[in-house]
Amino acid sequence: MESSSSSSPEPAAGKLEYVGFWKRLIAFLIDVFILTVITVPLLLAIYGRSYIKLAHEGGGIAGVWGFLIQYVRPTIAVRTRSQATRA
Repeated sequence: MESSSSSSPEPAAGKLEYVGFWKRLIAFLIDVFILTVITVPLLLAIYGRSYIKLAHEGGGIAGVWGFLIQYVRPTIAVRTRSQATRA
């Protein structure tokens, strides 16, 4: 027979454990860093060095690829059901 009580501090399945402000802020900054490391080289590969000028003149969006990479891709990533916080 197995005991139903467990000495591990892990939360029960389906139960979310919330973290504080500072951990969430650090996670946000890590996410921004990762997205920047992916996005900027990709846009520079597509548009070349003129991307910086195009993005500055266009308010941050440099053409169709800029829009797709900077806005559509993150939206799709957020909307997928395979997020790490879901059980």
